[in-house]
Amino acid sequence: MPWMNLGPAAAAAREALACRDPYRMAAAAGCPYDDGVFAVPFLGTTYRVGYPTGEVLGGGELEEAARILVLHYLCGATGEPLGGRLVSFKELPGGFLYAGPFAGRALQPLVRAFGTRGEELLRAGAALGGRPVSLGDVAVEVPALPLVPLTMVIWLGDEEFPASGNILFDSTAGVHLSTEDCVVLAETAVRRLRSLVS
Repeated sequence: MPWMNLGPAAAAAREALACRDPYRMAAAAGCPYDDGVFAVPFLGTTYRVGYPTGEVLGGGELEEAARILVLHYLCGATGEPLGGRLVSFKELPGGFLYAGPFAGRALQPLVRAFGTRGEELLRAGAALGGRPVSLGDVAVEVPALPLVPLTMVIWLGDEEFPASGNILFDSTAGVHLSTEDCVVLAETAVRRLRSLVS
């Protein structure tokens, strides 16, 4: 989303973080907190988030939208454990409203990248700490955030049928992140997976 001015959203996210108790946030998000710093596992890398500044550091380059997402997760996570039931994006609260952006920014890029290269999806997913799961022709569950894993599913294409795919969420994802943040999470995850096989 390079065309968007995310400055106001980033400022609001940092302000929201500064107004909350860091120990409660850490417990609810499943992230260690010590000496003014959260350690947030995000797509295979642990980022350090300063408190109360909200500065996101470490682990290499992270786009502004993803930095905001990490702050939103810290502020919004409730501590509710995984439900163990996978749901499609449209099943998230208001997901049907964001179905177009979700498809264009996350799902279609996933299928374009891995629709004929299932083994590469498994390899890239493993590099992010993921594990294969038995769905579609090829699928991998990626621990995107401590309480918000993503399951990437591909049905491989051939001469007769085009490839297709899906990105599934645990049924509790909407408790920890807004649906719009779930779009950003999936988009960032797909971008990270693609970067590992390019």
